[in-house]
Amino acid sequence: MTDTALLRIGILAAGLLLVAAIFLFGRPKKKPQGRRVESAEPASGERREPVLGEDGVALA
Repeated sequence: MTDTALLRIGILAAGLLLVAAIFLFGRPKKKPQGRRVESAEPASGERREPVLGEDGVALA
């Protein structure tokens, strides 16, 4: 084989190794999203307004 052919084979092998490494180590698996758990007491259906401070005074 000529030097050019050996160089092409080497570059091809290095490229394949690089693609394989990216495929294997590139993206870690994400954990699946958790499921919604029903609360012990049912929601009243009305929205709670946000408050600041210990007194619980609503901002208007």
